[in-house]
Amino acid sequence: MQKSSTFILLLCVVSTLADCPAAWKTILNAQREESTSNGCEADWKFFKRPSGGWCMRVFPGYYEAQADAEKACRTVDATLSGLQNKNEGAYIQAAILAQVPQTSGSLWTGLQRTKKCLGQKLTVTCNNLTSFEWTDNATTGTGGFLFQDGQPDNKSLDQNCALFLASKAASIVARGTYFAGTYEDVNCVTGFNSENLAPMKSSVLVFLICISTALSYVEIAMKCPDGWTWFARSRGGWCMKVFAGAFTNLGAEAKCNEEGAVIAGVQDSKEVKFMIEGLRAVGQTGGSLWVGAKRPMACWSVVGVNKVCTAKTSFYWTDDSTTGFSGFKWLAGEPNNMGGQDCIQLFEGTGLMDDLKCTAQTKGYVCGKTAQF
Repeated sequence: MQKSSTFILLLCVVSTLADCPAAWKTILNAQREESTSNGCEADWKFFKRPSGGWCMRVFPGYYEAQADAEKACRTVDATLSGLQNKNEGAYIQAAILAQVPQTSGSLWTGLQRTKKCLGQKLTVTCNNLTSFEWTDNATTGTGGFLFQDGQPDNKSLDQNCALFLASKAASIVARGTYFAGTYEDVNCVTGFNSENLAPMKSSVLVFLICISTALSYVEIAMKCPDGWTWFARSRGGWCMKVFAGAFTNLGAEAKCNEEGAVIAGVQDSKEVKFMIEGLRAVGQTGGSLWVGAKRPMACWSVVGVNKVCTAKTSFYWTDDSTTGFSGFKWLAGEPNNMGGQDCIQLFEGTGLMDDLKCTAQTKGYVCGKTAQF
């Protein structure tokens, strides 16, 4: 049923574009006229952001849970995307409304409530700029936190995800007013049973926007500080250095911050070799180091792996540079999440990974930062 309805929605592209406002036609036509040399696959939209270029695409379909939408993105080697700014919000509205006959719809994006704001309503500490964080390991800053006034209120104390409203009208009314181009926090499994969402079921579909992990070419900076090693990555030049020291993950992050860097993720086997050799060079043969990855909220309670939380999706990179899943090389039976193991260590002896409590200590850590021109 879902596959059939999705196919029908895709067939509506030509007929619905004629009904779009002129501004939306301009956005969509600009996309069609844009050069295809940016590296994006067909039907994916190229965006240039502060951290580089990458590709996005809106997919129609009904997904009751954010985790289901994330899983759908994974099937095309992508992940749910965040929004960098209002311009991207305008684009995804135009893109989805040109594909479906409905006049409004909501989209899952890569946005989840932070750990420190779980169970918290709007406060000085947990506000519209700090209550949520991007999960795609690509979106930066707070320019895309387009919450409508009074949001995210976490009314039921379990609204840990958010839906983005696309609408041809400036607003829709359903036991409250919802404004186009803004977020409303919701439970990560909507069910359309809540007081606010139930009346919207007949007129609102839930779509998703994916960001491709096959990123576009970006001009690469190649200058690293003395003692740092340069690597070519799809998001640009990247500098890394291995340090010795017994620190928790948070402590290691703080030490990297002192270097103007963050804990680095692992892009490929060349970087694994560098980290192994780096540990040996600082006298930590037989030890391990922290790498820049965290377990997503959807996988916090999952022991071992399942269909959603796999060896590739149980963690995400945190350094805003590492892409894809090829860097996740695990010891046998890992990741197993045996008691809040939300961080990752990489062993010198094997170059393989193990999930570990973030409060544990390793013998080293690897820092990374963007290269300069």
